[in-house]
Amino acid sequence: MTLQDLGWRESLAESFAQFHTQGLRTGRVSIQHRDLYHLLTVEGEIEGIVTGRFRHTATHPADFPAVGDWVVFAPTQDDGPVAIQAVLPRRSKFSRMAAGTTPYEQVIATNVDTVFIVSGLDDNHNLRRIERYTMQVWQSGAVPVVLLNKADVCADVAAVLAEARAALPGVDVYAVSGWRGDGVETLGRYLAAGQTVALVGSSGVGKSTLINFVLGRQQMLTHDVRSGDSRGRHTTTHRELIRTPGGAMLIDTPGMREFALWADGGAGESGGRNTDEADGDDTFADIAELARGCRFPDCRHMNDVGCRVQQAVQAGSLDYARVRSYRALAREMSLTSRQTNPARGRADADTKRRTQRAARRSVKRGLRQDGDDDGFPGEA
Repeated sequence: MTLQDLGWRESLAESFAQFHTQGLRTGRVSIQHRDLYHLLTVEGEIEGIVTGRFRHTATHPADFPAVGDWVVFAPTQDDGPVAIQAVLPRRSKFSRMAAGTTPYEQVIATNVDTVFIVSGLDDNHNLRRIERYTMQVWQSGAVPVVLLNKADVCADVAAVLAEARAALPGVDVYAVSGWRGDGVETLGRYLAAGQTVALVGSSGVGKSTLINFVLGRQQMLTHDVRSGDSRGRHTTTHRELIRTPGGAMLIDTPGMREFALWADGGAGESGGRNTDEADGDDTFADIAELARGCRFPDCRHMNDVGCRVQQAVQAGSLDYARVRSYRALAREMSLTSRQTNPARGRADADTKRRTQRAARRSVKRGLRQDGDDDGFPGEA
């Protein structure tokens, strides 16, 4: 097995060169436990732990290795764990905000090319939840693909598929059945040798069943969902990187009943895109384009004068449900960004106040010039 078989990219060679000259080696994290990591290497699978120096220099939980990471380690002569000394730069990073009172980033998977967002077409299907996942995937640097699983139990697959495609412009959406294999053959374009694909979604949507079908064997445990609400029983308890017969790398993840968005405080070698606004994201590219034409820069897209978004809703060319989701996600991302980066939050607030004052002055000048004294500009 070569590094390329494990998803290695030549862009990593420059970063690894300094370690290679020191006699260090590299491997990819396949399983992450609390303090122990399973690594896939050219010599086979080994175990590793981070060094004390690594722990001392790490400033955030997200700095530690995650499933999909390429790490640098020192070889050992015994059968014990190797010493992980560094994490190579990530080309993508899919994260969420960890549960708890103190917000911090929980990295789900790294160095992923495509993320399969799986939703079960039973009682667990939720289009708004899919939008949340899609937004975070775009920010991660990977490409989202939506899989509407359990097509075999859906009465009107065509209608659900059309609704999802209309709500997710620019995103590939497929109806599949991991149990029968319906539509799974269409996923081959994403599962080429050397590609890395992560599967995310709520518990019980059938991620492990899909993986088993792709692998052609019962690799992952599966359980029936609860009859009352189609929720799963958290069969998958850890993230795991698995190689398919075709050479692609799959990352299975535990079901997530809550998925709080994470606004990356800054872009850099950790990968991902830096945004704290939903309108900077491809998930709502159509709404963002309309919003740029609104009369006021701080338009709330509700009942604001000159709002291009509301004009599109009234004209019937834009679904108002998507606008509500867009506003909610924008507020959540902005709040998350301020919580995780107070200094940036204060700077953004100052910028917003300056922009609002400039907009009000501009409107007042226009009213004086037009002789309109009703306090509001007329509709464009």
